[in-house]
Amino acid sequence: MKRFLIFSLIFLLFKSSYGNGIDSVVKANNRFSFDIYRKISSRNKNKNIFLSPYSIFSALAITYEGAKGKTADEIKSVFHFPEKDVLRANFSKIYRNLNKKKKLYILHTVNALWIQKDYGCLKGYIDVVRNYYGGEIKGVDFINETEKTRRLINDFIEDKTNKKIKDLIPKGALNPLTRLVITNAIYFKGLWKWEFDRKKTRKMKFYMSRKDYVEVPMMCMEPEKARFNYADLDRLEILELPYKGKDISMLILLPKKSIEEVESILTIEKFEEWKSKMRPTKFDEIYLPKFEIEEKYSLKNILSEMGMPTSFSPSADFSAITGKKELFISDVIHQAYVKVDEKGTEAAGATGVVIKVTGVFTKKKIFKADHPFIFIIQEKNTGNILFVGKVFKPV
Repeated sequence: MKRFLIFSLIFLLFKSSYGNGIDSVVKANNRFSFDIYRKISSRNKNKNIFLSPYSIFSALAITYEGAKGKTADEIKSVFHFPEKDVLRANFSKIYRNLNKKKKLYILHTVNALWIQKDYGCLKGYIDVVRNYYGGEIKGVDFINETEKTRRLINDFIEDKTNKKIKDLIPKGALNPLTRLVITNAIYFKGLWKWEFDRKKTRKMKFYMSRKDYVEVPMMCMEPEKARFNYADLDRLEILELPYKGKDISMLILLPKKSIEEVESILTIEKFEEWKSKMRPTKFDEIYLPKFEIEEKYSLKNILSEMGMPTSFSPSADFSAITGKKELFISDVIHQAYVKVDEKGTEAAGATGVVIKVTGVFTKKKIFKADHPFIFIIQEKNTGNILFVGKVFKPV
């Protein structure tokens, strides 16, 4: 009996540690998700937004592993990274879980480190990238075959995202001074647990403001037995639409007044508070517009303003990669795609961190998303945010 109690205690301690470790990395990713969403939204008012915070988080986590001193401190602060021993072990668990097989949806992610061949990267850095981040190590020739290498990276990303992310690295982003490119790609395709009836889709008004609207194909669902997690709050309604397989869902944050009001208070704490108030709810009708969004962002200025300018300057310290203070980030490029229709959702995202040498988003009870809204695609068990976007004008 005593031995059983000891083993039980060890198991509970292990389980608690595992959960807390995963939770700390998920919270870091989710906190960053809302930080960068607000930053990009402030620069893109009255525009659609879509990005994969997880993709950016992944690529910069690998970049962070090569940083030291002030450079590392700034990156850690912007991304809210926990200590490296916690980050590494639990990022690895999250990465493996996202890539697990035998699921009713498609979801995979891949990290890759593209290195100038014969460039002196430290073995310790390479081992960390490979062992904890699942990074594929690829030797290329930025110096003599710059354009060929750019196409090689882009083809790899296009293949890993089912051809949804094309030409991630634009012409001119690489040159003979490039020494590393760190990439992440993520792809998701899921079917709604309860699909919208294609026959009920019809043109309806979608209001960008009280006066301005466009006519869009509005999907309609009339669920008979299903119940959806939902909360009717002071500033917004929040609805969860699950995908088949129970692991992934979409959360819709539908403002009651303006999307700016919700964005101004959108933090991880508020998001968790709103989620905690959701309850299974029966709806007579649910409306959601069909939409397709593709966006591309250069994040150099955005990440600098968020608190990591040193990484983009000649004073950057990425000596954990080579042992020398000779590298800096020239750009962080992010591209994302999403399509939502009656059957489900297809989404993809990719991030490229380009590193060079210096100097060189009873009345019938109705939910109707007929005005700008925020949507989030999350991993249900952990709450890990994979994609976030804003639909301002469905196209």
